[in-house]
Amino acid sequence: MIVGFTGTQHGLTSAQGLALTGLLEELAELHQRGLQLHHGSCIGADASAAIIADAIGYEVHAWP
Repeated sequence: MIVGFTGTQHGLTSAQGLALTGLLEELAELHQRGLQLHHGSCIGADASAAIIADAIGYEVHAWP
């Protein structure tokens, strides 16, 4: 499963970080293999999403 993400350069709020973590964890439970997060390689929210996804076990790809 491939998840695409893009966000603001100002980063994630605490609530957004928790919501994103919950969503990525839920998707990981449904699709236990082949998990990928693709993002735009920007500072802020993209970087945070990459860190969260990596911690959950996603293969992370950046597209500058």
